[in-house]
Amino acid sequence: MQHDIIWRWALVGSLGLCAAAVFSLGGQQAEARRATLAPACCVATIDLNGVLEALEERKVREGELQEFIKTRTNKLDEIRKKMQAAQDDMKVLPEKTATWFSKREEAAGLALSLRGEEELAKALVEDKRKTLSLELFDKIKKAAAAYGGREGYLAVFSDDSMLEIPIEAPEAQVQNAMISRRVLYKAPGVDITQAVAQMMNNEFKAQ
Repeated sequence: MQHDIIWRWALVGSLGLCAAAVFSLGGQQAEARRATLAPACCVATIDLNGVLEALEERKVREGELQEFIKTRTNKLDEIRKKMQAAQDDMKVLPEKTATWFSKREEAAGLALSLRGEEELAKALVEDKRKTLSLELFDKIKKAAAAYGGREGYLAVFSDDSMLEIPIEAPEAQVQNAMISRRVLYKAPGVDITQAVAQMMNNEFKAQ
């Protein structure tokens, strides 16, 4: 009987040691897993408009866009001048003569051409602006990811905390603006706008 009691206590003690070892091992593994992750506080914010304003590439490409707009505007001005000249010629020509009809057709054709060129210019400029915006946005996304990954951030949020919700907007729009707000609070020092902009400018200058 005494031998059975001793054996049972020995078994209980062994099980207790095993449980302690398993618990200790599990805790060590959990700590090891946590050690491989960045701290949960490591998040950053970025002001998209702030980055865009600081980008050298945006300034260069905006300049190129303005040159394109100038080229299209000059073409429109040439057509307007020709149309105005044809209309002025009509005023001094005898009405309903062959020359007058010919000049009227010329003025009408130029007016039609002008409207077509205006629509084309508007569409081309809008397309170029949209393309420029999308390309720069994609580059900012990649730059934020590269900088965030390098510095150990878990996430980078687009900072909209300073945007005001207009009180005069419809209720549905106000509700949507509140629900879609991404950043409600940010601590000092989490903004990486200038750092990302500087990195992108350095890379652009190095091209």
